Amino acid sequence: MTPRPGGAHAVLIVVLALLAGCAGPMGRREAEGYASRRLARFCGTACGSYHITGAQRMQDRWLVDFDSPRHKLSVLVNDGGNTEVTVWDKR
Repeated sequence: MTPRPGGAHAVLIVVLALLAGCAGPMGRREAEGYASRRLARFCGTACGSYHITGAQRMQDRWLVDFDSPRHKLSVLVNDGGNTEVTVWDKR
């Protein structure tokens, strides 16, 4: 069996198209997903229940805000998926 010359090119085009979709800017839903997973690892059960109160795009990152009974929490999500959590006590 001999390989088709055009077959390798078609596979390369499909792979490049898939990779181009990954390199695009992060959307709100994806940022909220990263933030939720990071907050779950950060808090465990210490934060109690929390929910997303908002998200805003800031240059090349997203700021996702959460609210819990005792704390206000923010997660900064870079386009690469790196996260940073900030916590404020409610008074």
